[in-house]
Amino acid sequence: MTRLAPSHRRLADFAPLSRQPAQASLNCVLFIFIDGVGLGPAGASNPLSAQALPAFRALADGHDWTNASPAVSRPRHVFRPLDATLGVDGLPQSGTGQAALFTGVNCAERAGRHFGPFPHSTSKPVLDERSLFHRARALFDDPSEAVAFANAYPPRFFTHAQQRDRWTVTTQACRAAGVRLRRLDDLRAGRALAADLTADGWRAPLGYTDIA
Repeated sequence: MTRLAPSHRRLADFAPLSRQPAQASLNCVLFIFIDGVGLGPAGASNPLSAQALPAFRALADGHDWTNASPAVSRPRHVFRPLDATLGVDGLPQSGTGQAALFTGVNCAERAGRHFGPFPHSTSKPVLDERSLFHRARALFDDPSEAVAFANAYPPRFFTHAQQRDRWTVTTQACRAAGVRLRRLDDLRAGRALAADLTADGWRAPLGYTDIA
């Protein structure tokens, strides 16, 4: 497993929750997408069961992450295996799948098919009105200081997205909810994370060799 953040960075650097009253910080939610990870059968070919991963097992109430993992549901702790097909035939895609996770709406069913990687036209109205970012911001008196999306995006992402008006599911939801998108300067200052966590994708392919 790659590290979740470079060791010199703190969670408080990414989310402005540290400036909220102490009691508010106890009710924070950290939402992490780990791309490409599913619940398969136990065995040597499944690293989620073949390797000792105590943090993952703790989330699953002591069980390995497999297709036989039981659900956990109690106050402040829920572990629930989900079927990525959402009852729709075909291969699940990130566009409708991520939109469903962010909104609670079956966006694959709404579109009549799986679609990706960008949001389907039928998903955009839902993302624009009722994503988790909207709901989280509504919980705070000063929503601009309450909700953060930690991923940083390079300048060329914004250039292409603005030219085509074509945003990813997450950036579409953030923009609609008024959540700031983090940029190169944020990554350099330790206020954001690279999508690959290590920032290797920024250094070699993009040429930002100064990023720690």
